[in-house]
Amino acid sequence: MVDFIVKDNIKEMTRWLNSVQRKQIPFATSRALNDTAIDGQKSIIAAIPRIFKSRKKWWLKQQPTGIKVKFSNKRDLTATVHTSAYFAEIQEKGGIKTPKRGRNLAIPTNDVPKKYRTSHGAKDMMREKNNVFSTPKGVFKRTGKKKLTLLWSLAPTAKIKARFGFVKILEKVVKRRFKKHFETRLRQAMATAKPPSRPR
Repeated sequence: MVDFIVKDNIKEMTRWLNSVQRKQIPFATSRALNDTAIDGQKSIIAAIPRIFKSRKKWWLKQQPTGIKVKFSNKRDLTATVHTSAYFAEIQEKGGIKTPKRGRNLAIPTNDVPKKYRTSHGAKDMMREKNNVFSTPKGVFKRTGKKKLTLLWSLAPTAKIKARFGFVKILEKVVKRRFKKHFETRLRQAMATAKPPSRPR
């Protein structure tokens, strides 16, 4: 799971506020955090199709592996944008990928059609195409009597470059949107706040 937690320290901000405003700060902060988290979720979902070549839309929020939001409340001022996609962390940070099953990874070349760029794409293509077959060196496509095109090479590990940019996208959204959301939510909270009771 890859998480990015949006938090805000409001202690200094509340020193000069009156008692009514202080009571509304946690509520306004929570709403602003949630608004910002939703903006971050939308930005990541919009960016992913440009980053990954994937036929399966795993990133949609209704998918089990989708980009999701855990909302804050006034007692826990933490909003989380996250995904449970198993490959997200290595795509975010980079590293060495190893097979989940079997001895080797099937590493696609540029000749693999987009339709088959999935975790089981090589098996699907071999099942559907009579001229696609595997050898100990990789998965090939026969394009002529003596001509073969390598589609997937086989290797026990693969070096993955960091390319997701999950955290960077969220950082930009937080810097651009949180302050505006907070100001809006505080105005709304103050407009609906009950006036303090007068001492008898």
